[in-house]
Amino acid sequence: MNFIETSLFYFLVVLLSAALARMSENGKSKAGLVAAVVLLTAVGGLRSYAVGQDTLGYKEGIEYFYAYGTTMWNHTFSVPYGVFTSAVLHICNNYSFLLVVESLITNAFFAFRLWDFRRTASLSFAMFVYTATVFPLSMCLTCQMIAVSLVFYATRFLEQNKP
Repeated sequence: MNFIETSLFYFLVVLLSAALARMSENGKSKAGLVAAVVLLTAVGGLRSYAVGQDTLGYKEGIEYFYAYGTTMWNHTFSVPYGVFTSAVLHICNNYSFLLVVESLITNAFFAFRLWDFRRTASLSFAMFVYTATVFPLSMCLTCQMIAVSLVFYATRFLEQNKP
């Protein structure tokens, strides 16, 4: 796809995910939010390895760690991330499968934390902002965005005074 087609595709993904989240706007069912997560997981997980500035670099480093149990070069990524990716690759030795799992983790933790704000904020607008600003980063800064999504989700426990 050329730049205009790619831009249009991601713009439609942003709009569709916000529309799906709108289905959960009344706060009674997470079905729309789950559908948005499925859409974002499919887009983020089944992408070309050329999408994202460092996807191919991650792929090389992850496959090397999977084969040899150590990083290719210093500061490739953290060893715990290497252990995580190796565990996923032991389930299914396919890099696209790993991208789907990582995308599912990232998008699910973000979306289900947004669910907690359904009474005070518009879920569709929150999903729009997430997909327009954070979601693109999840296809480039994979490891970091998993960590950010976990921290964002964990803030719910601070809110409940359960650190």
